[in-house]
Amino acid sequence: MSYVCRVAPALAAAFALNAFATPTASAAPIGNSTCKRELAAAEASLRKTLVRLLQVEKAGQDEKCTALREHAGVAGKARDVFSRCAIGRDRDVDVGQMDAELLRAKFVIGRDCPKDRQTKTPIHRVKTERQP
Repeated sequence: MSYVCRVAPALAAAFALNAFATPTASAAPIGNSTCKRELAAAEASLRKTLVRLLQVEKAGQDEKCTALREHAGVAGKARDVFSRCAIGRDRDVDVGQMDAELLRAKFVIGRDCPKDRQTKTPIHRVKTERQP
């Protein structure tokens, strides 16, 4: 089963649950307008990358990998916003979801994206220096 098939329904359900709540209500932000704007922008960006992941599900590997990299970048930025601007249990849940999403995306990118695999040296080829 592809990454998109496993992750997209979970993200879609999470966003559907929050669709009727304002970003300020769903994330319990610290009371400043900058955080309110950033939370709204983060949620919109996450929705956009979710749609993009669904669109490239049957596309070529390069296009999928590009979409996954974009998604990981957006999830990282959203994590930072949630960490700064949300409080209490909502903060813990949102940051935890973004951490998990980043781990999943990075795993799939490392496993399925040839350009990313080429830039990493396989562990069996890493030379170690002996200390005297």
